[in-house]
Amino acid sequence: MGANTVIAAYRARTGCEDRLLALLRSHYPVLRRLGLVTEQAAILLKSAHEQVYIEIFEWSSQEAIGIAHQSAEVNALWAELNEIGDYITLASLKECGKPFAKFAHVTTIQEKADRRAA
Repeated sequence: MGANTVIAAYRARTGCEDRLLALLRSHYPVLRRLGLVTEQAAILLKSAHEQVYIEIFEWSSQEAIGIAHQSAEVNALWAELNEIGDYITLASLKECGKPFAKFAHVTTIQEKADRRAA
């Protein structure tokens, strides 16, 4: 993974854990289809102590981050995320208070770019 690798943590709001997980499972495929992330697989992890999911993925470039913020499709996905979850810091998680933080592996998401002509 390169310099554009990010680790994001999201806490599900009460009663929204299943919706948050479903949304996170669709996040990387949308970004991949739009060419905003690399083919490096995304990883979803879960905290053992809270309704928190950790997502690890790699942006294709620094410019891709800006493009994502201008995309109506990505912004709609992020708006839904804001309705059902909160962004939190890794430092706020119990696991991150010690070396070798351990999380449950939820899934690895590998999507190939759609190379069909438009």
